[in-house]
Amino acid sequence: MFGIFQIIVLLLIAAQSYASNENCTLESACTCNLKSAGLLNLAGSGGGLDYIEITSGVYTYRYYPCGVKADWGGVCTIENHPAVCQQTRDGEYYVLGKSNSYEITRAVAKGDNTYFDFLFQDGTSDFINGRRNATVRVMCDIRGSHELKFISESPIINYNFVFMTPKACLYKQPDAPIGNILFIVLMVTLPVGLILYLGIGVGIMACKGERRLGLIPNIGFWIIAPFLFFDGFLFVFSCIPFVRKYLKKTIEEDYEKMPS
Repeated sequence: MFGIFQIIVLLLIAAQSYASNENCTLESACTCNLKSAGLLNLAGSGGGLDYIEITSGVYTYRYYPCGVKADWGGVCTIENHPAVCQQTRDGEYYVLGKSNSYEITRAVAKGDNTYFDFLFQDGTSDFINGRRNATVRVMCDIRGSHELKFISESPIINYNFVFMTPKACLYKQPDAPIGNILFIVLMVTLPVGLILYLGIGVGIMACKGERRLGLIPNIGFWIIAPFLFFDGFLFVFSCIPFVRKYLKKTIEEDYEKMPS
């Protein structure tokens, strides 16, 4: 039974893990369709602009949720399809990731904590470490604001951002209650466990030289098992009038049969 319990726990954990991370079908650089929660559409999240801009340290960053509509400077132009751009204090520009080279690496529908990880690749090369990449975690913000935060450059030439927006507030349809999941798991694992128990038990009893009914392990238990199940049924449903009446009659008959 301990082994069966372990299997049940592992299956439940796997089911929860699968439910938490889903595939979001990409439709464009700013939209993806999450089967359980609907369409993520970042159009208009710039508040009338096609970008969200922040300054962190000596750098200025622009994130284009739905693609660039106008040139910024340097290589950050329409023809280069930037999704995230960086401007240094010296006036140099770098593409940190392109809107035509992207994927969603993680999508989690958890109500107000819903988020999507966009990985934009094929940015400007630094000729030593390769091309720059940017990961933007698009998170639900129930306050209604659109806010971009620079998190880190880690590892080198890999830039990490968080974009808070109410447009990411997608609500997953309710999962099946945990009781239903457990019932289904039990209905699958218990018959398998019983078959294994009987199969191995019969093999062991055969090796011991048993024949016919003696091959069944713990034959004594299986003989009385129907009566035990019947008694359990009567106990569980003893609140039903006709069951209670049957029990009372049986007890009275047994009492009358007792030697005086």
